Amino acid sequence: MHQHYDIAIIGGGITGLSSAYHLGKSKDLKICLSTSSEVSASRSSANMISGGLIDNFTRIVQRHGPEKAEQAWKYSNHAFDALMEFAKANGIKTVKGERRRLIETPDELEECKKAVVELNEAGFKSLMEKAPDGSEHLLGQQNDGERAASIDSQGLLDYLEKSTSTVTRLGKTTRVIRESQQFKIETEKESFTAEVIIYANHLDISHFLPGLKEVLVSSQDQWLRMQTEAGTLPFAPGTVLSWRHGHYWAQIESDRQLTMGGARFLRPMAGFEADKAELSEKVSKNLPEAWAKYFPKRPLTKMIASKASLDIRPCDEIPVIGPMFGETGIFLGAGYMGQGISLGFKAGQSLAQLVLGKSDELPRFFWPERHRSLASTDNEEN
Repeated sequence: MHQHYDIAIIGGGITGLSSAYHLGKSKDLKICLSTSSEVSASRSSANMISGGLIDNFTRIVQRHGPEKAEQAWKYSNHAFDALMEFAKANGIKTVKGERRRLIETPDELEECKKAVVELNEAGFKSLMEKAPDGSEHLLGQQNDGERAASIDSQGLLDYLEKSTSTVTRLGKTTRVIRESQQFKIETEKESFTAEVIIYANHLDISHFLPGLKEVLVSSQDQWLRMQTEAGTLPFAPGTVLSWRHGHYWAQIESDRQLTMGGARFLRPMAGFEADKAELSEKVSKNLPEAWAKYFPKRPLTKMIASKASLDIRPCDEIPVIGPMFGETGIFLGAGYMGQGISLGFKAGQSLAQLVLGKSDELPRFFWPERHRSLASTDNEEN
């Protein structure tokens, strides 16, 4: 029997599940979720969420101007707040902490001082603090307030899976064809039609939307879960750290345990354009060494777990969320650059609101339309 749906969601990770959850509140909609047998990138993420963006406010201002930087920061904060409220309401464990940026060089110190001024002028809270006790080679730290937390990300995904159990699950999408005012969608075993498509399959979006091929670049990363056996860590559980402009990051999970990632610069092409996730021995060796440089009295000596993952990094380092330009009925969300759990959850909510014609906090400049010129160039070359 031919199946027709109002909305087809392609991708079963955090963005797809969140879209299904929020659209599912409209009982009159017929929705399907095209999933894959492969492990979702969301299942490989660390238990880290934060507000703001991984790169500092001044970097966003430099690339996109103060108005858009403020919009991006606000949206990320909305994402953090929305997920924290959702987790609290549904019994998903979180531990709230602070968002801190460690400062090693005089140049970083000057930039962080400027970022603190600009953040406060834009209405956000941020302040400069002295280096953590017991640290070496650090000149200070920037504290952006209680905009970070550890979250049971697996519990979150499991809850969304259960809460969307009435949404029809179909196989992995292999082909999408526009047919007048609807779409014909083919999977490995069947075909069906839908009025609207939401692409939440981050790594495959450019396959279905070639106009975004130059925009959405694959990026390889990994994280290690490690413990110190020499006392307690110098930060409270729930704290999210970054240093060297986001080249390193860490999530404090308990008094003695953290998850740490980064050092992509040790990979070929800094991990860009990778087609599969692989653990790098160089990175695995470098991460605890990078920590020990700052905190030699709290070395990370016990390895608990390690995970490699692929993500999407937009060419302008701003998430791509919204309706596809020149393609009525197509929406997408991708490119969260290390904040996939909170931004992915909020993107699902925003896409649901857009599809339903409702207002949302999503900035207009997050829409894919800002990349129209790249798509035109790509089409001309082909």
